[in-house]
Amino acid sequence: MLQILHADHGVKEVCEQPPPVHYRDSKGKLRAHTCDVLVTMVSGERISVDVKPESRVIPSGLRKTLQAIKAQVGDAFADTYCICTEAEITRELAENSRLILRCRNMWSRENVAKMARFAETINGAVQIGPLMYHSGLERKAMPAIINLIDGGYFEVSQGIIDHSSYVRLSARNANIAA
Repeated sequence: MLQILHADHGVKEVCEQPPPVHYRDSKGKLRAHTCDVLVTMVSGERISVDVKPESRVIPSGLRKTLQAIKAQVGDAFADTYCICTEAEITRELAENSRLILRCRNMWSRENVAKMARFAETINGAVQIGPLMYHSGLERKAMPAIINLIDGGYFEVSQGIIDHSSYVRLSARNANIAA
């Protein structure tokens, strides 16, 4: 989950296990709840995130807990309270986020610019493998492609990003290679 959040350009800050929020349960008893992650977005919105397997959401009473917190605490702690399950935290999203974060550490302005210039010569969607091969960047090609995906220059097909994935120039074609 944390890698997914760190790979998201809309996320400004991630706080794991923030201080607990106090609320009263349906019987009036004072309780404390600690969310898994408090996310602050670039927009300033704060999102309280609880991660739970889908099969445990109802038995845990988490929805009722979050409803009580929202009603009693409101936006003093977070603007939004949500539960993330395996439906949102997919293997595909996790793998792609790990790849993006790894390739951010391999950022090379020169290689990204070369790949962007080469990509402008192609029409439509192309598989990453042949794009890498024909770019002339050899082992530096994949990080450059991933950084272009990360920056919005390329759109990528669904699924785990690998050599068989298709990319195409983005409609918004972010100017990160200049």
